[in-house]
Amino acid sequence: MNLSKIAAGVAVSLCLVSNVVIAKNYNLSLEEKAEKKLEEYSELSNYLEWQKKWESHQIKDSDIPEEQEFMESLGIS
Repeated sequence: MNLSKIAAGVAVSLCLVSNVVIAKNYNLSLEEKAEKKLEEYSELSNYLEWQKKWESHQIKDSDIPEEQEFMESLGIS
C-alpha cells in the first residue's frame, strides 16, 4: 500500500519536473527567436536609413561602406 503511494508520488514529481524543464527550454527558444528578429529589424532599419540618405543624395564617400562591411551589415556573409 505504501509502496504504491510512493510510486505515485515519484511519478507525479517526475511529470512536474519534466514539464518545468520543457517550459524553460520553450521559453529560451522564444527568447532566442525574439532576439534574432530584433537584430533583423535593426539591420533592416539601418539599411532603410542608408537607402534614404542615398535617395536624397546626402551620402558622402565616407558614408559608403566597403562591400564586405555592407554585406555584413545586412546579415549576409
